Amino acid sequence: MKVTFKLGRARKMYLRRLLERGCAGNNITEVAEWIFNRGLQECVPAEWMREAVERAERKALRRRKR
Repeated sequence: MKVTFKLGRARKMYLRRLLERGCAGNNITEVAEWIFNRGLQECVPAEWMREAVERAERKALRRRKR
């Protein structure tokens, strides 16, 4: 899946400042992705994350058994 961020002048300036101050990323696109991902992590209930990890572990185990 691909996510597109629409950035006006103010948002670009905000991201540039965050980048200059050491926020995660090598460019403003990476800073925007980091902020987006952190926002998702804050919104997603911990139980969803546990379920996703358990599902991934079961899938990995099935692959190893093949």
